[in-house]
Amino acid sequence: MNKITKLFIIAIAAFSFVACGGDNTQSTNDNIDSSITEGPHRGGAMYSLGNQQVQVSQVIKISNERKAQEQASADEETVNAISDNLVAAQSKQALSVKFSADDAPVENGMFIFSIESEDEGSKEMTFQVFDEEEFELAANNVITVNQGENYKALNVGGLDNGSYTFRLKDGQGGEQDHAIVVQNK
Repeated sequence: MNKITKLFIIAIAAFSFVACGGDNTQSTNDNIDSSITEGPHRGGAMYSLGNQQVQVSQVIKISNERKAQEQASADEETVNAISDNLVAAQSKQALSVKFSADDAPVENGMFIFSIESEDEGSKEMTFQVFDEEEFELAANNVITVNQGENYKALNVGGLDNGSYTFRLKDGQGGEQDHAIVVQNK
């Protein structure tokens, strides 16, 4: 074996002893034999470091087990993050109104939609329009919705051509998104 390989094995062995709770309470007066001797053994080379015997295959096995534990921990964090996102998405409430709009591209500068409410009285709802490319807020307004059918028109003539997300929100945490394609002429 060349010197670099031996040095690498020594470093791994030393790290293993320190990481596995080696006894650090020895006084400096103790006589420690720090010579390294190589001996042929079945199942891989054995090295002695002081009075400890280390088999290379054990060092490699421990290293692989630690890597697997680290990967499992990272995988668990990823699964937890995905689960949290799913729970957050499911906790969004549905709107307490019925929203409808045409899916055709808006060509005349007016986005017309209807909101049907079965609740008595009026309520305020917020709508927001986001640019899908940069997800920047392009419009934000509060509208009043009364019981029954409510027809609304949104002037999108000032928006650049492209895809937008229309988000309607009520005061109870419910929201609904609708895709809008603006193709002003």
